[in-house]
Amino acid sequence: MKYTQKTFDKAEAVLSQRRKDSAADLERRRKRVYAEMPEVKTLENKIQSSYFELVKLVANHEPNAKSAAEIVRDNNLATQARITMLVKNLTGDADYLKPRFVCEKCRDTGYVEGVRCSCFEDLLRTYAAEELNESSTIALRDFDEYRPEFYPEGDPRKHMNQIYSYLLKYCREFPRGTRPMLFIGRTGLGKTFLASCMAKKLASDGFSVAIGSVSDFMRKIEDEHFGRSEGNTLDTLLQADFVIIDDLGSEFSSPFYEAAFYSVINGRINQKKPTIITTNLTKAELNNKYNERICTRLLNEFLPIQFVGNDIRQQKMENRLTKNQRKV
Repeated sequence: MKYTQKTFDKAEAVLSQRRKDSAADLERRRKRVYAEMPEVKTLENKIQSSYFELVKLVANHEPNAKSAAEIVRDNNLATQARITMLVKNLTGDADYLKPRFVCEKCRDTGYVEGVRCSCFEDLLRTYAAEELNESSTIALRDFDEYRPEFYPEGDPRKHMNQIYSYLLKYCREFPRGTRPMLFIGRTGLGKTFLASCMAKKLASDGFSVAIGSVSDFMRKIEDEHFGRSEGNTLDTLLQADFVIIDDLGSEFSSPFYEAAFYSVINGRINQKKPTIITTNLTKAELNNKYNERICTRLLNEFLPIQFVGNDIRQQKMENRLTKNQRKV
């Protein structure tokens, strides 16, 4: 996958900081052991000195260099065993003086045998999604902002409370048992709000999340495809752990947009990566607007979540007007 330099710089900065933190942590543990058990430092210095002596023998082409090397090796192994025993007796951990890394596979370098490590790829995906989200007009919200009183009492409120609980559980168990979802309902019923709550929760849990309107995503893909801007939005949407595509149906209709949109949803379905799509269109309207390939995916693969109630934004506006009138 192609990443921008900004994304690379952010990911490499994290790896660099991890290596610094590892070195600092190791130094802290060494100081503790040296202070509480000075013999360990003495033994380590003994090993270091033996290597210097061996280098001199080899450099001077001494005839007994080979036998001397064997003696040094045996002595150093015995000394190291002594150090390990002392450290374990002191700390309870025989590996206490070994470096500790966030990723043991690459030792926080980002590469294993010249190939990018999975930890590096995870960072790149996360920062690529963050970079994509920087231009999004959708604000991330919190689940505790949900207000059931905005939904009519009775079945509508009960239904929406069930949706709220289901989405909260979905995030807590992510990615176990997750599936793509299609949020359907008229404008102002909380589809984008609850989707943004999910995005914030999953991003805070360390998952790479991309959120934006279908219009913005498709326009970016088109601009990048024709070389008008930098980046790779299509790959970012395919690789992110979780993607929210908002307001399906509001975008300009074109063969390119339809092909790009299908590539995103089909690719994510094939990879079993969860996606949420919100739309104000009914199922019948989706069938009329989109081609058969897209509708088959949307209506057969996505779990439909029907939002009900009255326009919350209108209710909030009316509440503000009422408050202002009372002040007057």
